[in-house]
Amino acid sequence: MFLKDEPNFKEIMDLKKLGTACKNIQKVSAIDAANRGFNSCVATAGDKSLNDVNCTFCGQCIQACPVGALKEKDETKNVFRKLRDKEMTKSALDYVDGIGEKKKAMLLKKFGSVKKIKEASVDDLIMCKGISEDLAKKIKAELQD
Repeated sequence: MFLKDEPNFKEIMDLKKLGTACKNIQKVSAIDAANRGFNSCVATAGDKSLNDVNCTFCGQCIQACPVGALKEKDETKNVFRKLRDKEMTKSALDYVDGIGEKKKAMLLKKFGSVKKIKEASVDDLIMCKGISEDLAKKIKAELQD
């Protein structure tokens, strides 16, 4: 007699579908069914974390899981929280005294990137509206660090 919480034999046999999806669709074999009978489970090689094996996080195993035990983790909130975090979106120009949002936007528009601003000469920087020779030298010095 089976208890309600025990998986049935069909579900145990279907665990092999997870490894098959990983092996045949993605060609990586990051996971497979391990053990036999009621000890069957899904495991990675050497019981390592998915981060430590060649998993591509494609989601094929989630689609193939017969018992719904695998679920996708929604990281949307974390992504948006990090995007709102001002420290995550700071530029090297934010640390130059005398450069505000308008001058930063103007420099990035003209040169395209902080790397190109760094490569520009003092004379090139002075050509931008509102950038004095002293400020251009300060920018060059700050970006060299």
